[in-house]
Amino acid sequence: MQFDLGIAGFGLLILVSLAFGVVVQLIGKPGTSVDGLIAGMGWFVGALVASELVGVDVGARVVDGLALDAVVVGGGLIGVPLALVLRLYGDRRSRNHPASI
Repeated sequence: MQFDLGIAGFGLLILVSLAFGVVVQLIGKPGTSVDGLIAGMGWFVGALVASELVGVDVGARVVDGLALDAVVVGGGLIGVPLALVLRLYGDRRSRNHPASI
């Protein structure tokens, strides 16, 4: 495994992760105010690890060292389940207390 991610690939990875986080935050009712941020960070980590593990030797589409197919798969494997867990179990504090009058 070699780390050959360039500036453009890193920037694209950040943009895709931010876009995923914004989508998570806007869809439905978030459990907390940082659900999108946490899910976006999960997407970032999963996509980065998958892209570096796959590398550029498998013939995948690559942008400055970033394997795009691996970004979608790796980010989806970490980011989507993390977003679902946050949505289901996120803010349990508000469910246990009665609403104030």
